[in-house]
Amino acid sequence: MKVAHKSVSGISTGIMRKSNPKEFDNNVKVHSLVTEFKAYKPPAGIVAPPLLILGDVHGQLYDMLDILTFVSKRIYFTKLPELLKIGHPPQKRLLFLGDYVDRGDYSLETITLLLAFKLRFPKEIYLLRGNHETRCVNRQYGFFDECKRKFPEKGVELWTLFQHVFNCLPMAALVGTKIFCAHGGISEDLISFKQFESYVEIIRAFY
Repeated sequence: MKVAHKSVSGISTGIMRKSNPKEFDNNVKVHSLVTEFKAYKPPAGIVAPPLLILGDVHGQLYDMLDILTFVSKRIYFTKLPELLKIGHPPQKRLLFLGDYVDRGDYSLETITLLLAFKLRFPKEIYLLRGNHETRCVNRQYGFFDECKRKFPEKGVELWTLFQHVFNCLPMAALVGTKIFCAHGGISEDLISFKQFESYVEIIRAFY
C-alpha cells in the first residue's frame, strides 16, 4: 500500500493545485497505482451500514471534492484537507456506484484519487463498476481522448491499463442484508446476489 499512501499525498499537492500532467505523473505515479490496484482485485460482497452512497461522478473532480467537503461537515469525514495530506481514514464508509470517467474534464484525476482512497482505506471505501467503466463506452465518451491529451506518449497504454482495473471492480454490493446497490438496472433473471459471480466473469470476457 506504499504507492497508495504516496498517491493520496501526491494528489493533495498535485491535483488540488491543478498541476500539469507531468507534475501529476511525478506526484501520483499513476502506473504504479493502477498496477497495485489491479493486483488487489476488490471483491463484491456485503457492506455493513452506516455508509454514504454516491452516484455518477463522471470526471467532475472538484464537484466530488465539494461534496466530500460538505459531507465532512456532517460528521462523515475528518476534514478533507487532512484526509488528502495525511491520509486519515474516513469516519463513515463510502460506497461509489460507478461512472467515474467520461464527460468531465478530470476523469483521470478522479479515478486515480478514488483508487488511491480504496487502496489506502480498503474497509472504508467501496467502488462499484458502472457502464462507463467498460472499454467500449469510455473509448467513445472522453476518457480515451483525455488520457492521450494529458499523456501524449503513453496515453493509450495508460488507458488500456485502466481497462484491466475496471474489469476488477465489483458489479454490485449488498448493504447489510437488505439494500442492493448497483450502477444500473436489475435483470429480471437475477434472483440471488450470488449470481453476480458468474455474471461478472461473463462481463469481463465480453468487455
